[in-house]
Amino acid sequence: HFDTGAAGVESARGILRRCLFEIKAHCGIDDKVPTDYIQIKRTFLVWLQIAASKGGVLLVIDGADGLDDSNGDGIAEFLDCIPRVLPLKFRIILSMRTGAPAFDKVLKRLNLVKTLSVGMLPQKARKAMCESMLAARGRPKEDLDARLATDVALRSPVLLRVCTSLFIRTGTYYPGTTLESAT
Repeated sequence: HFDTGAAGVESARGILRRCLFEIKAHCGIDDKVPTDYIQIKRTFLVWLQIAASKGGVLLVIDGADGLDDSNGDGIAEFLDCIPRVLPLKFRIILSMRTGAPAFDKVLKRLNLVKTLSVGMLPQKARKAMCESMLAARGRPKEDLDARLATDVALRSPVLLRVCTSLFIRTGTYYPGTTLESAT
C-alpha cells in the first residue's frame, strides 16, 4: 500500500521505485533497484511478471489523485507503466475522489475498471469490520490491535481490510510500512 502523502511516493517514479523494493524483497531478486527513470519502468514490467508468477500482486495506492501531474510525473505517467493487459495475478486498487481529474484519466486508460464509491468509515464501523474479520478466522475480538480501529489513516474500507488481513496473518500492525523500510 502506498499513501501518496508519504515521502517518496508523490510521483510515479517514487511509487514505481517503492514497488520495485517490495518485489525485490518478496521475490528474493538480487538485482539492484535502478535509479534511471527509463530503467525503472522497464524493470517494473519485468519484475511485475516475476511477482505475479510467484503468487500474485495487489497494489493499493491511496489518494492516487494526489500524484503531482504538474511535472509530468503524475497519475498519467504511472498508468503508462501499467501493462494494457494485466498479468493474471496482478490487481491494482486506486483510491481517489470521484470527479478528480485523475479519475477521468484512470477511466480512459484502464479498460477493465470497476468503480465503487465508498465513504470514509467512522471509528465504530472500523472496529466492527475488524472484529468481523477476526471472527471469520476463529480469533477472539480481544486479539484486535486497537490501532487498527482508531487510526484515522485507515478510514478507507479497502485499506482497513488490507491492513487488518496483514495483521491477522502476521500479528503485526504496519500502516504505511513497506518491506523496504521494515527490513
